Amino acid sequence: MEPLLDYASSTVKPVFAVRFRPLATLLIFADLLAAMAGGFFGLIYVDRLGDASAWLIAAAIITAIAILRFLTIQQPRFGIAAIFLLLATIAAIPAWVKTNAAYIAQRNQILKGATGPVVVVYIENENGARLATFELTRAITLAFAAISAGLLLYVTGRYLMLRRRDPIDSGK
Repeated sequence: MEPLLDYASSTVKPVFAVRFRPLATLLIFADLLAAMAGGFFGLIYVDRLGDASAWLIAAAIITAIAILRFLTIQQPRFGIAAIFLLLATIAAIPAWVKTNAAYIAQRNQILKGATGPVVVVYIENENGARLATFELTRAITLAFAAISAGLLLYVTGRYLMLRRRDPIDSGK
């Protein structure tokens, strides 16, 4: 009697190889990684980031739901994932705007007290630590928003392609 599930067969492929090409898989992984980095910085530096922290954490949670609940299942739900990724991208934009404004304000405050053309800022003091936090969070948030927007375009394209192919079952 032949086994019901033959895992040794050469026809069995990994889930991502069947549904996504390697570049799309890399995009999904990069977006999840950027979301988790943004959420981590939002949690760790909530005292320095203020409202931007809430936006970052919300965007990270929404991205994790979109990817882990709707894209990495046996039959991906591209339509719902696109809606969640749109919300995550929208939430990441005010986070970047707020961290960028905080970075510029902190930099201007440091430069206001400068006496020469070269300004040395030590990370050990509060001004330097705040500047480093804002600069790093600003870069992570910008990368997160850009990668989320790229994944949103990909998922929306896949949704529209599947909808064109099979208009009745367009939720996939």
